Amino acid sequence: MVWKIARKIICIPLVLLTICCIGAYLLAALNPYMNTRGWWLISLAGLFYPILFAALLLLILPWLFINKRWALVCGIVLVLGFRSALSTFAFHYFDRKTTDSRDQALTVMSYNIHEFKPVTGGRAHGKERFWDLIRTVNPDILCLQEFDNSDIPRFMASGYLKLTEAALNMPHSYYSRDSYAFDSLVTHGTVILTRLPVLDSGKIKLTDNAVTTSVIYLDLLAGTDTIRVMTTHLKSFGFKKADYEDLHRIRHFQEGMSSSLSHILGRLRDVFLLQNQQAFRLHQAVKESPYPVILCGDFNSVPNSYPYFETKGALQDAFLKKGKGMGSSYPRLSSTLRIDYIFADPSFTIASFDVRPELLSDHYPVVARIILPGASGR
Repeated sequence: MVWKIARKIICIPLVLLTICCIGAYLLAALNPYMNTRGWWLISLAGLFYPILFAALLLLILPWLFINKRWALVCGIVLVLGFRSALSTFAFHYFDRKTTDSRDQALTVMSYNIHEFKPVTGGRAHGKERFWDLIRTVNPDILCLQEFDNSDIPRFMASGYLKLTEAALNMPHSYYSRDSYAFDSLVTHGTVILTRLPVLDSGKIKLTDNAVTTSVIYLDLLAGTDTIRVMTTHLKSFGFKKADYEDLHRIRHFQEGMSSSLSHILGRLRDVFLLQNQQAFRLHQAVKESPYPVILCGDFNSVPNSYPYFETKGALQDAFLKKGKGMGSSYPRLSSTLRIDYIFADPSFTIASFDVRPELLSDHYPVVARIILPGASGR
């Protein structure tokens, strides 16, 4: 009798919690299928997919002892989100790395360098610390986001592109110059650097604005193969100090939480909608490439989002092929956020993938070893 009463008392809040988790999880699971124009809250739910997945998984345990039907419902709902799960988690803990030698595979590194501004250890010798980290990887192809450069001597970011080429012994580069600051004295954008011979280069705008994000590419000669390397930085949420203060108020239910929540949701809505537009054009740019593509960048989108699936298309996600866990690359907000990617043409073989947990930028660098189709014959 006592157990029955206790069970009823437990069941009521547990049922409410389960229903809320199921509703939010199903919203998040819709994310890959929908260009969320007008349904941007689905994108918001998608940000929390790993947490919702874990919550539903944990809820199965008490329901197994209280009411197995609810446990079954939770299990079925988890399966309904299989596409999101398969893009979020990788389980290559015990895989043997594909063997290759330096002349068989290309080391590709993608890194949002936060304008060479370290988030730890002070700003002194910032560039040099980033260069030292990149040298430990020794990439053949390096894609950098949030890169600043100026052609004005002794001005901030003066000669950063030439200095980086020399420091890393990577004489070939292409820089996007997406935006300008200080009356155009400083440019901002993405850059590709390499030691491989360059056949061509180009820039494709991802929106129609005068100053806009672009995707840039280099056509490279790798042995006897010609490949196209592309990089971009999709629209960022652009959180400033005031936005992080808003997030703090929301998390701790402090005074002014209502206005903070309204402001943050408005920012998220605008970014989600723009990212969808950018992802569509990026997908078109990849499809129109005359050569097999390696696509790198900071997409500011989680792996169960519409921009992720739209951009990825038929490409391989190097993390899913050789990574493990959730591959978090942006720990500043959450240990569940993977927003930096390396995609590769299906004809390539992914030999290895690593997230380097170096807290120098606000992003972690990601690195892949990629074997080209004709590598065995070289």
